[in-house]
Parts: sequence; structure tokens; C-alpha cells
Amino acid sequence: MKSRILTLAGDTLTYGIFILIGRFLTFLLTPFYTNYLSVEEVGDVGNFFALIAFVNVIYAFGMDLSYFRFYSQSNFQQSKIAFTYSYLTILTISFFVSVALWILSPSYARYLTNLPDQVFLVRLAVLVPLTDCLMVIPYAYLRMTRQVAKFSLIRFSLIVIAVALNIWFVVVMKTGIKGVFYAQLIANVVGVLLFIPIIAKHLTFSLDSKLFKDMLKFGLPTIPATFSGIILQVVDRPILKFLTDSNQVGIYMVNYRLAIPMMLFVAMYDYAWRPFYLSNFESKMPKNFSHESLLILFILLALFFWQLRFLLSSWFVCLSLVVVSSNLRTGREWTLSLLLCLVTFSMAFTSISMRG
Repeated sequence: MKSRILTLAGDTLTYGIFILIGRFLTFLLTPFYTNYLSVEEVGDVGNFFALIAFVNVIYAFGMDLSYFRFYSQSNFQQSKIAFTYSYLTILTISFFVSVALWILSPSYARYLTNLPDQVFLVRLAVLVPLTDCLMVIPYAYLRMTRQVAKFSLIRFSLIVIAVALNIWFVVVMKTGIKGVFYAQLIANVVGVLLFIPIIAKHLTFSLDSKLFKDMLKFGLPTIPATFSGIILQVVDRPILKFLTDSNQVGIYMVNYRLAIPMMLFVAMYDYAWRPFYLSNFESKMPKNFSHESLLILFILLALFFWQLRFLLSSWFVCLSLVVVSSNLRTGREWTLSLLLCLVTFSMAFTSISMRG
């Protein structure tokens, strides 16, 4: 038992280091966005990526969690079949849905953005989740085989590529919001290319209809819970856009970026917890162990970081004045940032509780 907890802690730390560095690099894009994109463009970036998060859940179809469940360290052939079913199911769904969204984009683009080249922007956005989903199962494979360092390095490398390309397109080339999507698409394509050896190695032509049915039975019921987690994290942006406009979403998004430490902590725990639990659920563990005891530890650590955030609140106020351009300052950005951090803590607690 002690070794398992230490394993979980070690994986969480490794994931955490790269997540923190990666998110920090992403955070560094804030001053570039606020100074080189219009307020409306910043808002549309936040809204588009919130919608992309919902689309990713549909594309995954619960098959990523099914792969976690039916991966077997002792049965390599079953693991290959599970990989094949998961990957091809996601690929098929994402391809046909993306084609439909691409073709129909002229009919709904005006509802998503008022910027010029509406249809082109929407079609760029459609390609992002399509390329995202091609990496879902290879990432899951690395997590289940506990190749934590490889997983983290690949993910971190793609973040570095995306951040560097964002700066190149937005600041140097001055392509505006299009550059944000160009950068993400190129980074995703690089990621898919890196995963080709894993994909080629684990795809198989063997069939097992019973396994496929079992995977669907396990994966489909998880979709509502996954949707709930995504709703907690990103539904605020579409709602705010519906009630106001992209300018208000832009101001909100910049301040939101100043309140992400709690969600970083959630991500660290979640990346390690899911494969840990699904690979140990059949083993004998003391009653009330697993999620309940670890959730208590999570809450205590989260409260510690929450208090630390308040001790450093004056530093965050100064930081907000540095990274937020004058056209996005309202004079109350520190209040909004701290309120967002409080809301984020509540969301984090609810999200972790649901995933148990």
C-alpha cells in the first residue's frame, strides 16, 4: 500500500513539474495577446477554445477511459485490441463530425464570431479538435505504461512549439487571431507525427466483438460525467458571450489567466490518479482508502496553496498591471482575479469529487 501511494505521489510530482512549467509558458502569452490582439479577438480565442473542449469530449466518446479500464499489463494482445478499438472509434467519429462542421460552417459561423473571415476562422477551429483527438489514445498508452517522463516531455515540447509559434504569428507576422489557430494546428500535427511509431505498433487487425461491447458499456456512461467536468471549467465563456459580447469575454479571460494555480494543482492530481485507480481497482486495498483518503489530502494541500495565494495577493495585483494592457484594465482586475481564484477552488473540489 505504501509503495502504491509513493508511486502516485511520484507520478503526480513528475506530471506537476511539467504542467506547471507548461502552463507558465502559456501564461506568458497573456501580454502578447493583450497588446497584439484586439479585445474582441482575445474574447473569441477564449470562446472558441471553450467550445473545442466540448467537442473533444464528443470525439473521445468515453473511449479514452475505456482504454484505461481494459488495458492489461499481462495480456499484450488484449491491450493492442483495446488500443485499436479506442483509436479507430475516436478517429471515425471525429472525422465525420469534423467534415459535417466544416461543410456547415457558413450557416453558423456568424453566431460564433463577428470578426472578418468568419467561415475561415471557424474552419480553422474545427481542425483543432480533429488533430487533438488523434493524440488522445497514444497519450493514454503512455500514462497506463507509466512512461511519465516521455508523456510529460512530449506534452511540454508541444506547448513550447505552440507558444513559440503564437509569438511568431501574432507578434512578428501580425496575423491576428488566425495565428493562434495556426500555431495550435502546427503543434498538434507535430504531436501526431511523434506518436506515429506508437500508433503503428499497437494497431492490430484482430477482432473481439465482446471486448468492443464491454468498452462501449464502460465508456458511454462516463460521457455525462466528463461533460460535467468540462462545463465546470469552460462554460462560463460561452454564457458570458451570449449575455454580453466578445469584448467582455476578452477582459474576463485575461483576468481568468491570473487565477489558474488551483486548476494546475487539480491537473497534477488528475493525470496521476486516473491510471493509478483504473490499474489498481481490482487489488485489495483498505476500505475508505482510494479516493476518499487522497481527496482529504488534496483538500488540505489545496487550502495551503489557497492561503499562500492570499499572502501573495499584492504580488498578483502588481503582476496583473504588468501583463494586462491598458485597453483591458478596468481598475478592478485584482478583485476579479481573486474572486476567480475562489470560484476555481470550488470548481476544483467539485471536479475532483465527481471523478472519484
